[in-house]
Amino acid sequence: GKRDERAELWQLSGFAVDDISDAFRSVHVMAEATRCEQPFFHVQIRNPEGEELTRDQWLHVVSRIESKLGLTGQPHAICFHIDEKTGHEHLHVAFSRIDGETLTARPLPFFKERLKEVSREMEKTFDLTRVKNERDSQVMAPTRNEFEQARRLGVDIRAVRQTIRDCF
Repeated sequence: GKRDERAELWQLSGFAVDDISDAFRSVHVMAEATRCEQPFFHVQIRNPEGEELTRDQWLHVVSRIESKLGLTGQPHAICFHIDEKTGHEHLHVAFSRIDGETLTARPLPFFKERLKEVSREMEKTFDLTRVKNERDSQVMAPTRNEFEQARRLGVDIRAVRQTIRDCF
């Protein structure tokens, strides 16, 4: 987890081992045989502050995502990140895309649209605040590569991006 955040592995399902490092390593080994460059599909689910779900409700959300994306039966890990100060938690799920029987990567066509459909469904099912589909502005968040490069260089990426916006 990030600063002031505690990470908790909640479920490790479908793997031959009980250790997350060994489980993920085995997926990477299988991925090399398939030449798959992205053997995992990661989903982060965060509710607005003040809106909480029970663990059973979280499991229902994961099940709907799994079904909608065609990843039913695939090995996956579920982890919660819990804010130490507020107790607010959000969930991360990492699905293996590698089919153990065929040694092929599961395709994920239109995954963004399918995840939006699950979001709308879960907002109605659990009476949650509807999240907008569009961003307020054209300013995009830093990519993972930009974020990691800034971390390695010890640069505050938010300050750099704000300076660029101010100049623009």
